[in-house]
Amino acid sequence: MRGYQKLTLNEKLVKEMLSCEWFQALTRIIQNGRESDAEKAVHRGVYWFFDAQTDMMPEMQLVKSGAA
Repeated sequence: MRGYQKLTLNEKLVKEMLSCEWFQALTRIIQNGRESDAEKAVHRGVYWFFDAQTDMMPEMQLVKSGAA
């Protein structure tokens, strides 16, 4: 486990992400404001994933991500 990771978004990477079907679906779910159970689960999953990525305590990263 480690601290913050830097991701540099350049034009090529952005175009590649925007062309990915999974990224388009994830973006739509996050931005559409609907509240189905599945969409709420996706919102919670994205929140906890990124929260675990920014947590500096290895113990909390483990708890939040569920990874060993």
